[in-house]
Amino acid sequence: MLYYESRISKLSLNATELPKLDEEFEEITEGEELTKKEKLKTKWAALEALAADLGADFKPLAEFTAERFEILVNTTPVGMSPQGQDTPLLGENLKPGLVVMDIVYNPLKTRLLREAEAAGCETIDGLSMFVHQGARQFELWTGLAAPVEIMRMAVEAELMATS
Repeated sequence: MLYYESRISKLSLNATELPKLDEEFEEITEGEELTKKEKLKTKWAALEALAADLGADFKPLAEFTAERFEILVNTTPVGMSPQGQDTPLLGENLKPGLVVMDIVYNPLKTRLLREAEAAGCETIDGLSMFVHQGARQFELWTGLAAPVEIMRMAVEAELMATS
């Protein structure tokens, strides 16, 4: 797993940036027979270039240190059911007072969030993001205002019933 640094550390690239990365990767590797190691090195170089375009540093997750950050957002599926025991970072890598958001919504309390709480971090689960994504889709498709609170209650009820 890789991360890039800015004032807010995200544990993956934003979804809006991934098509650009994939496009660049395809341009670079088109018509080439590459070994797995060569593909990884090429993709790494593309990720470094993208991070540079964003004005951010790009490093392996193993080099992450919470001391430089106020907010950490996990935008990966790591820790999502059925692999709820997985975590992109251990609590020992976090610091008290760090705000940790995990966009994973199932389970609501991921291992990352549990370990973050134990480390004295403020935590935010992925429920709000999930509900608001659905609400926005509802509004785009229907042209009507989404019943956000009803949607939130429905999602919470379903998650409670299946956990």
